Amino acid sequence: MSAQLSVNMRKMPKQERARETAGDLLTATAQFLRRNHYSKLSTNKIAELAGVSIGTLYQYYPSKEALVVALVRQQFEADFRLVQSIIEESESLSLKEGVQNIVHAVLGMFSEQTQLRLVIYEQSRKLSFLQTKETFQQRIRALFLENFEKHSRGEYEKPSELSMYTVTTAVIGSLVAAASERPEYLVCSHFEAELVRLVLGYYRKI
Repeated sequence: MSAQLSVNMRKMPKQERARETAGDLLTATAQFLRRNHYSKLSTNKIAELAGVSIGTLYQYYPSKEALVVALVRQQFEADFRLVQSIIEESESLSLKEGVQNIVHAVLGMFSEQTQLRLVIYEQSRKLSFLQTKETFQQRIRALFLENFEKHSRGEYEKPSELSMYTVTTAVIGSLVAAASERPEYLVCSHFEAELVRLVLGYYRKI
């Protein structure tokens, strides 16, 4: 089976009950990966955890890779909506306060779902899923750029797409490294402050 075929859903659920079943399978996958390494993941275990037959699982997902890819898509979309809502709610705040809110929220996601977050970022690369990962990160960068001047209020120089790529990649890399090597940093206020300093320190004041 080709990599492309193995990561696509077999069919898109149309009826409410079918959508619930497909969603339950993704929920079970996320629950499993929060407690276990990816190497232990199997379609049989997910079907059992979701309370459905293996045949029902295969109606929607042809492999464990397909489950993970669908989960990655779902998680990236949820992450984007979260960051978008934080930016909207921070409209009256300074750029520094807005960055602090975003960094705090992202650290919370990584600290609460450390193992799952590692799987999401590791498997999005291994499963030839970089394009979707990049699309997500591009959407995040575009969101920041669209709102930068409003929150900066002329205090900071607007970044270029290249500089925004550099700083967001640095932050994400730091988060993934901490989750893998020093998970205690994810709940450390000093680490949070360093990430905020990284973002703000990258841009020159006008």
